[in-house]
Amino acid sequence: MKRLARLPWSAILPAVAGVAYGLSPVDLILDVIPLLGLADDVAAMLSLFTMAIIQFFRWRKRRRSAPALPQPSVG
Repeated sequence: MKRLARLPWSAILPAVAGVAYGLSPVDLILDVIPLLGLADDVAAMLSLFTMAIIQFFRWRKRRRSAPALPQPSVG
């Protein structure tokens, strides 16, 4: 759990928004319209999850390329 606390909000927020939109009864296009109602839900959730994944990999790349901080000596 400690590792997840370090994740940036730019990666967490879109993923949470995608789940919230999927569970929400509010839609951009009503689900009564057969294909468009489902298509807009899928498109919105895919775009939000894609944003979260892109932000996660950018964060991981920056984290790996950053110089390591010196560890305090115990002693």
